[in-house]
Amino acid sequence: TPPPDPAAYGEVRIATATTAGVYYPVGKGMAELFAREIPELETEVLVTGGGPENLRLLSEGKAELAFVQAGVLYNALVDPVTGPEMKRVIRGMTYLYPNVMHLVVRKDAGIEDPAGIAGSRYIPGPRESAAEINSAEILSTYGVKLTDTRLFYYHYDESADALIAGTADGAMIPGGLLTPSVVRMLESGKVRILPVDATAVMKQYPWYEPFTIPAGTYPNQETDVETVAVANVLVVRADLPDDLVYRLMQVLYRDPCALTASHPAAVLRLEEAMRGQTGVIEPHPGAARFLKEAGVLE
Repeated sequence: TPPPDPAAYGEVRIATATTAGVYYPVGKGMAELFAREIPELETEVLVTGGGPENLRLLSEGKAELAFVQAGVLYNALVDPVTGPEMKRVIRGMTYLYPNVMHLVVRKDAGIEDPAGIAGSRYIPGPRESAAEINSAEILSTYGVKLTDTRLFYYHYDESADALIAGTADGAMIPGGLLTPSVVRMLESGKVRILPVDATAVMKQYPWYEPFTIPAGTYPNQETDVETVAVANVLVVRADLPDDLVYRLMQVLYRDPCALTASHPAAVLRLEEAMRGQTGVIEPHPGAARFLKEAGVLE
């Protein structure tokens, strides 16, 4: 079939997160890749509070593509209030890479495990962010509620500043391996990453998976750190033309390492394209067509 009138493509706005995380540079790389391969497409990268806000932007027609954690997506789709509308307007596109939970604490704060965060000065992430949801979920498995801490709702860069300066004791920083703000914290020598018990977390929140941050990944990190991760997925407005979504998938998978220049975590693996989506969200027909042709979907 001939491609539709290029003018019909219009604009693709990609909702990411804060500039100090990994969604933003990967989204920027994606926008540049799309613009290069499909010149008639206008692309824009949106700086946001992260997954929950991104889903809202999609549902309000203020973004076309969005980065989101699989658990946040699942919760939004089953929510009795937001679920029906979300199911109507949002479709899945592809798995991206694991979002690793970096539970960071000041070395001098005397916090030996996540239970010790009770009573401390804690940064769960920005308000309305996936980080805040991850904080609540993970700490709850250690018997800690967010309200048991002195809360500061900071973005990643501000979190790094606060931990290095000693004005906060701990923070949750979900991101791909080598999240810039975590690099900066560990470089200071004042901060370490706490291990998280994957079995305990997964018992209550099955969308997490065990993840090992290998020794030497971050500055001053001499040993492996056992933690959890959750799938990052790219979702799309249901009303985007099938042909456009199919072409975007072609562009993304033509060179699965094309996005690693924007961030090393962003390696796409075709056989994993449905990870975090299966049983959670219906794929967009354009994405499904691409994945069927590639032999990934039945």
